This record gives sequence, C-alpha cells and structure tokens, in this order.
Amino acid sequence: MRKGYIALVLTEEGRERLLSRITPAHPDVITHHVTWEFKVSEDAPLPEVSQVMVVAVACNDKIQAATVEVNGTSRKPDNRIAHVTISLDSAKGAKPVHSNDLLSEGLSDELDVFDIPVEPRFIPFG
Repeated sequence: MRKGYIALVLTEEGRERLLSRITPAHPDVITHHVTWEFKVSEDAPLPEVSQVMVVAVACNDKIQAATVEVNGTSRKPDNRIAHVTISLDSAKGAKPVHSNDLLSEGLSDELDVFDIPVEPRFIPFG
C-alpha cells in the first residue's frame, strides 16, 4: 500500500482569493495546500471539508504562511497549526516545511477572516 499525505488542496478559486487578500512577501509563491495528515496509507479516510477559514498570517525574512481553521479548529490531527505556505525565498534555504517553525513562534497577525475552497486529496510520496 502506498504511503503519502492527506492535503486540502486549494481550488483555483481558493488560490486566487487567498492571493488577492494576502500579497506574497517572497519570490517563490507556493499557495497550494494545507497538509492535513502526514505519513498515511492511501486508504486513509479523507476529511469532510470543502472550505477552510483563513484567520492569520505570519512572515519572516524567509517564509510566509497563513493559519487556517478547518471545521472550527486551527489544529491538525498531529496538534500542529493548520496552514497554507504562501511564499518563501528558496535562495535563503527556505522550504515549505519551515512554515511549521514560523507558526510555532506565535508571531501571527490576525486578519479579517475569509474562506477559501479546498478539495481533500491523498498525495503519494515520491
């Protein structure tokens, strides 16, 4: 059985809506998905969600991420903060996974909350 992760992939409309409300701060614009569960089998159940609420944004000199709420909570099953990596500076060594470190610092700025449509998917590793 294949292993991978469950992602809440932003629809095209969701991506456009997020980028119209939050200007990317870094040259590499990601704005693709919320990693919901990591290291799962392809038969893992997908969450029942069609939209997430964008509630805050955080940024440093390497990476920018938006905190989201999924079904009323900003915590994923692993208790990390649910988020979308908006942009990063790969020339400075930034990778999407670094959003976890940024958000754990607790330096997010709250926003006027808005929703973005998503589609749950299993994404295989490799």
